[in-house]
Amino acid sequence: MRIGILLILGLMLSCNGSKQSATNGKAKADMELNGNYKIVSMNGEDLSSEGMELTFDASGNSVNGTSGCNKIFGNFSQNGSSMSIEALGSTKMFCEGRMELEKQFMQGLGAVNGVAVSDDGKINLVNADTVLMQLEKIEE
Repeated sequence: MRIGILLILGLMLSCNGSKQSATNGKAKADMELNGNYKIVSMNGEDLSSEGMELTFDASGNSVNGTSGCNKIFGNFSQNGSSMSIEALGSTKMFCEGRMELEKQFMQGLGAVNGVAVSDDGKINLVNADTVLMQLEKIEE
């Protein structure tokens, strides 16, 4: 009987521990991306001065923004901590020295499959356990 109780307690504790994300953030089922966000980092690189922004419209499931050069647009869906960004498009201006960064940005957005809040309050766009981008809400 004691062994059975210990096994049940062990299972409950291990399931509870899975709520902590491997991204050093906490998944929040009630978190809804909506509004304007600044891209502060991508793949661990500081991009806070690059002028990259995203605007999420939860009512229309649309996302648009700027790579710092071109305008981007697409659709997104979010269900708790699961998220996908699809049907991405952009304008096609050439910007000297920015095209590789823009390519990485678009590829990163297409690879997003989750969202979490980091310990410092930033929004992590993730793929599995890898943080692809960190966003900071722009207060209006």
